[in-house]
Amino acid sequence: MGIFIYCAYYIFNILPSLSNVDFLPLLGWSTSPVRTGRRDSKESFFDKAMAEIPQPNGNIIETLRLFSLRGFDERETVALLARGLSVSIGTLDNHYYKTLMRGRGLLFADQQLMAYEKTATAVTDYAIDDGIICRTEYAHAMAKLSNFGVLTGSEGEVRSHLNS
Repeated sequence: MGIFIYCAYYIFNILPSLSNVDFLPLLGWSTSPVRTGRRDSKESFFDKAMAEIPQPNGNIIETLRLFSLRGFDERETVALLARGLSVSIGTLDNHYYKTLMRGRGLLFADQQLMAYEKTATAVTDYAIDDGIICRTEYAHAMAKLSNFGVLTGSEGEVRSHLNS
């Protein structure tokens, strides 16, 4: 469960930072503008975060509900959940979606994407795509995520180091 918690934390808290999308153009992915200077909270709320992220054994309805609270539709949710993209080997591809189509999602929550018509359609589209649709929609969803919950004024702080 530790890996999933990290992945969910990454999706909802770290991905909005610019440094995590800088590598996409290097791999041939299109991107949308991501604003810099994002303010971050000075406090951490573990219990609240755990209540607001999808669980590894969660069903598709709960996963979609949690993403919809942040303004994401089913297709954007599928794009953002592609944490299985092959970034460790230096490429971004649709292997995650092909794996789901074969019924081999790593987590129950992953496999649930095939159990709901709208998310299954998106998975299928991404799995058979030559990369253009998947990459474009992922980039747009990332840009949207980067604008979610932005602190303004004197709220929070702009961090120069993520570990502080």
